[in-house]
Amino acid sequence: MKRTFFIFTLLFSGLYLMAQNKVGINTVSPTEALDVNGNAKADTVKATYLKVSVGAGAGKVMTSDANGNALWSIGPVGPVGPMGPMGPMGPAGPTGATGATGPAGATGPAGPTGPAGPTGATGATGATGPAGPAGSANMSGTTNYLVKFTAATTGGNSTIQDNGTSISMGLTTPSIIYQEYVYRQQLTANGDGQSTSYGYRTRDSQNDGTGYSQIACNRAASGYNFWGDVYTFGVAGHCYNDYTRTGGVLGAEVSGTYWGSLGYRSSGALNYGVYGSAGYASGGGYSLSNESVGIGSGFYGGVMGGWTRGEVLGHIASGQMAASYNLGDEYTSGRQVEIVKVGNQRKAAFATTSTDMQINKSGVAQLVNGQATVVFEENFASMLAEGVLPVVTVSPLGESKGVYIAQITKNGFTVKENAAGTSNVQFTWIAMGKRLDSDVSVPSALLDANFDTHLDEVMFNENNKEQSGKPMWWDGSTIRFDATPEKFNPKKTEAERTK
Repeated sequence: MKRTFFIFTLLFSGLYLMAQNKVGINTVSPTEALDVNGNAKADTVKATYLKVSVGAGAGKVMTSDANGNALWSIGPVGPVGPMGPMGPMGPAGPTGATGATGPAGATGPAGPTGPAGPTGATGATGATGPAGPAGSANMSGTTNYLVKFTAATTGGNSTIQDNGTSISMGLTTPSIIYQEYVYRQQLTANGDGQSTSYGYRTRDSQNDGTGYSQIACNRAASGYNFWGDVYTFGVAGHCYNDYTRTGGVLGAEVSGTYWGSLGYRSSGALNYGVYGSAGYASGGGYSLSNESVGIGSGFYGGVMGGWTRGEVLGHIASGQMAASYNLGDEYTSGRQVEIVKVGNQRKAAFATTSTDMQINKSGVAQLVNGQATVVFEENFASMLAEGVLPVVTVSPLGESKGVYIAQITKNGFTVKENAAGTSNVQFTWIAMGKRLDSDVSVPSALLDANFDTHLDEVMFNENNKEQSGKPMWWDGSTIRFDATPEKFNPKKTEAERTK
């Protein structure tokens, strides 16, 4: 089909309209929908795409001059960016050719001497030489005694014997069961403070230990038992205890103001496994002033701090401020009984018990014109639980129409006489309320039916050599009475076990 093109030309305006839907200004051959040959001015240009070809180039930015003419320019060079991470090392190049051999080094030191060859045959014994001159010392003694000089050129027996197996000191024969045996018969004329063996430690400057272990503490005397066999000890002290104020082992401050003894027999002829005194006393065991320091004993344990058990009485405590004070809840599987002195007699008073924690208060009040209000003491009211009213019981002490409790609050209660009575009778009252700290959960282990039996087996008399006590340990949530975990048992290394 033949197509016809129409060109309308406005000669004097420079506007050319083409039939191809293109408009040219100052050009007769527009290539775009609007093609301007020359400058264009507009208040607003709305375009999806703006193309400026003159001076265009990759990486250029558009700028303007003072008259607002836009042109393409090369922008300023930006700062150099940070260096990127080093790339991985490339593979090693091929090994170069071996260089020429250098000159020989100096000769090294001679190696160790090799093992000796076999011993040759013994040669013939030579002739006996002439006797030497007589010695200057005049020696005499007894077999196994170490020699001591009795004068400049003479010697004799010392008090030390060595039979090749054991040694002894103090005019006694070495014993096969003691590596070292020291004997001493003290002379009363030499006074007190005598000792068969004496260890004395000092130092040239302060030298603190770092702990309680065998290698961490410093001491004047030491005993170390490598194997913890049954009935073996690092140090032992024994005494017949046939007098009083005597014992097997004593530990004390140098002047004896506080001390403790193992295997002690007291001034009252009582036998103690452990006895200690820190009362700063003078012989009689009484304090010299009203001021007092020192604690007689202290025990710190893991699952338990300690226990005492007696075949008659288990434990007795006495103190001027208090006989005992417990930090924490107190439980007993027995009864709580107080001994009250009444004149010259002592009578038993039993503690009131309850299945929950309560606080009680009682008193006497009087109606005035048939009405009375009782206000609780602050100590009582402050210990009542919030939101729970106390239980109040009242009993009139005389004739009346009867009474009733009109109101109860945490701070008190109001009593009125029945039938609007106007009596002035006295009445007794008792109030019982839930304590504010009564939200207590008893540990389940204490409620176990066998708990007391287990404790009885833990508190074992070690003088019973036919049976053994029961273990006791805490697993993090409850008390256990089965075998303790292996990690709590001391272990030696293989090297230690071969010593």
